[in-house]
Amino acid sequence: MNGGISIKTALLMVVAIGFELGCCPWAPVAAITAQEAGNPNQNAVQTEIANPAPNPVPAPNPVSKSEPAQADQAPDGKSAESTNDPEILAELESVLKKNEFIPGIVAAIVHPGKPVRIAAAGIRKSGSEELITTNDLMHLGSCTKSMTATAIGRLVEQGKIQWDLTIEQILPQLAAEIHEDYRGVTVLQLLQHRSGISDKGAKWWMKKGESLTEQRMSIAIAGMQDKPEREAGSNYLYSNLGYMIAGMLAGKAAGMSWEELMEQEVFQPLNIESAGFGIPGERGKIDQPWGHLLGTDNKPFARQHDNPPALGPAGTVNMKLSDWAKLVAVHATEHDNGFLKTETMKRLHSPAPKGDYALGWVVVGHREWAGGTALMHNGSNTMWYCVAWIGPENKVAYLVAFNAMGKPIPGIADQVAAKLIGIDKSTK
Repeated sequence: MNGGISIKTALLMVVAIGFELGCCPWAPVAAITAQEAGNPNQNAVQTEIANPAPNPVPAPNPVSKSEPAQADQAPDGKSAESTNDPEILAELESVLKKNEFIPGIVAAIVHPGKPVRIAAAGIRKSGSEELITTNDLMHLGSCTKSMTATAIGRLVEQGKIQWDLTIEQILPQLAAEIHEDYRGVTVLQLLQHRSGISDKGAKWWMKKGESLTEQRMSIAIAGMQDKPEREAGSNYLYSNLGYMIAGMLAGKAAGMSWEELMEQEVFQPLNIESAGFGIPGERGKIDQPWGHLLGTDNKPFARQHDNPPALGPAGTVNMKLSDWAKLVAVHATEHDNGFLKTETMKRLHSPAPKGDYALGWVVVGHREWAGGTALMHNGSNTMWYCVAWIGPENKVAYLVAFNAMGKPIPGIADQVAAKLIGIDKSTK
């Protein structure tokens, strides 16, 4: 690849979100360059990597002895995210002034091992007076996918699972209930969206089973009854169902639920204390930001809804941006990050042959600000939006999150990311 996400992949991503999940394919993902601080939309590509759902409902620590990249720790080990960075805050306030329909924004500049530069501007809920803060929880949508892949990477290193193990080998009871062509699908194919599993037949709201693991099993069986839309290992087909199944397989290998796996292998070792699943905060209260749908006139409608809880491994995590920065710092440090081996990091960041999608990340090619190949992913449940841009060679990342989603939001998010690049460059 030369300039960014291929047009073929872009179109596939748009289709992948699918009408089954009731989304509007609108999210532009810009191929950010070093010059974008002055021209933020340069080389923009239209695509989407979100995970929305219709009429969603909400889902219901010691640090590792190793020392993973601590994104928000000052040299003395104290948290450095309690105040707004003045330069970032000024940019966010400018964005809100120009786009009054946006309730709130949080953005951060991440350099592993250094304090996170972070700021928040706006309000938690349209029509309210409660200000959004850097300590507030933001819904991360499909950016959950990299967390699921990261947890599986940890299990691979522990010898509990392998990239080339199949559905039939890990969950024979599931394999017995599905079309035979799915039985040989591997963990790696699921994480690279090369499984041939489509979201079209996913019955996300199926409640069969007491636990979320049992519900996921029922959804997986229902979604793999017919012959695959594509042969496993062939072409890219974005699949939330595929990621849900990957999370199931990982949970089975570890002997726990996906939620427990995330806590044990990702959140606790990285000292991420704010992580949750589903909507942030308590229903009916404004103790955390609300999501917002933007109408045709960009009027924000506050909502406290989410994807079905069973979709978890594909997109239901929420947390503070300073905590998200801890995970992103790991991915911005491919060598000797103390959390995953270099070999595992390379696997997580390597796309399938002739593709752009790695394991929870899109590989967008060389960028000057990144010092080499850049990674990105965005996420939305149609009421929130976030995006992460990472430059592993320069050990840097830029995070932007909104408590709203609508047609203009992704483009504005990329403009904010470009401004973060400019701020970061000017202070080095």
